[in-house]
Amino acid sequence: MTLPSKVITYAYIAVAHQSQEADVYKGYYFPSGTTFVPNVHGAFHDESKFSEPFRFNPERFLSENADFDPFSMGGFGYGRRTCPGRYVALSSSWLAISRMLAVFNILPTQDENGKAKVTPPEFISGLVVHPAPFEVIFNLRSEKFFEMIQEDNGNL
Repeated sequence: MTLPSKVITYAYIAVAHQSQEADVYKGYYFPSGTTFVPNVHGAFHDESKFSEPFRFNPERFLSENADFDPFSMGGFGYGRRTCPGRYVALSSSWLAISRMLAVFNILPTQDENGKAKVTPPEFISGLVVHPAPFEVIFNLRSEKFFEMIQEDNGNL
């Protein structure tokens, strides 16, 4: 199975914000009450920050721009309005995904000849872009791990 070669933008714009007072930024005057709509797509595809912004390359956040934090770019809001629950959301997601990967082998479906059916991903557009429904096979890795997860769910 191959990863997508192109970056998929899940949200093109973020929630609008409104200025509380007049401001001048880079020579432009913005009166009080100006509405700003953050361009998330533009920020994540900025050629001055990324050498190949449209190529799928998650490592870019680790080395090329080590001081660039993708989570400050709109996934959880901006400035004073940054989501206070972002750390819980990230930790919960990590726990859920790591538990699924520990307990299951996740495989593509197979055709009538037993070969893996790997189709290009499809996405549904909207305010937030998300994957279209697709089929995979979940094979249990170990009954022991499954029981361990079942027991631990009662303690969360």
